[in-house]
Amino acid sequence: MISNKIEIKEENIKNFLDEMKPILSLHWDEVAVHKGSIKLNPDYEKYLQLEEDGSLKSFIARKDGEVIGYAVFLLANNLHYSDHIYAHNDVVYLEKSHRGSGLAVELFKYSESVLKESYSVDVVNVSMKVAFPFDDLMEHLGFDCIERTYSKFIGEAK
Repeated sequence: MISNKIEIKEENIKNFLDEMKPILSLHWDEVAVHKGSIKLNPDYEKYLQLEEDGSLKSFIARKDGEVIGYAVFLLANNLHYSDHIYAHNDVVYLEKSHRGSGLAVELFKYSESVLKESYSVDVVNVSMKVAFPFDDLMEHLGFDCIERTYSKFIGEAK
């Protein structure tokens, strides 16, 4: 999909991982909770393994070849509904300068289309931080708000 020098496509994470790392740091800095106790330390080997196993699907938005956004999903049969494949959003991010432009809509619609047509996904779940909501976008795309998640740090800072 191409729009005004912006391209959205499915890509293997191994092919854009180095490009994604600086943006992932910006993403973490913007939305992470428990920052004083939990530092960004992705298990890149696990990401690559999940991708190799077919359980991780990544969709990238590029402007003039540069990564400006991503949506990454974990695919699995649901434990309660084993005859259905669910895609659970791991991370989604769009650089601030492109928010409100309609690009997020395009990224989600494209991801949803590929997940359904290529991987037989039945349900897509997307999570967001309460402090950084994008409910209007999800509702515009036909998603329903179905669950709340609470978090409490009980470990030791590392």
